[in-house]
Amino acid sequence: MKPTDFEKDLLFKFFELEQIDSRELSESLDEIDKLDRTIEGSGLIIEFPKHPCLRVGAPGQTYRWGRFGGHINEEKIHVGFLFNIENGYIESVEGYTYGEPWPEKIVRYDFYSYNDK
Repeated sequence: MKPTDFEKDLLFKFFELEQIDSRELSESLDEIDKLDRTIEGSGLIIEFPKHPCLRVGAPGQTYRWGRFGGHINEEKIHVGFLFNIENGYIESVEGYTYGEPWPEKIVRYDFYSYNDK
């Protein structure tokens, strides 16, 4: 599976907020074709293959990061995101609502930094 526009924008927002140069991401993101996407209840899990454009840290650097949220679709469902970084690469992103089911299709969205609220 290839990343959707929503997933691409999610990655670009992460790079922007973490002040990471996104040139390689821009040039190579369309090469990613084997991601896994799972929707369960009020959440979404996107698992990414190890790819050079998803390197965001040093080898051995492992952490979880979640400093932005957003709204999706006409209902403006409030969502949050948690990025899982493993050995310097974005390994997965978890999206979650606050009790509402995660929609099967995302047609409209916006993101915001928790620092801006």
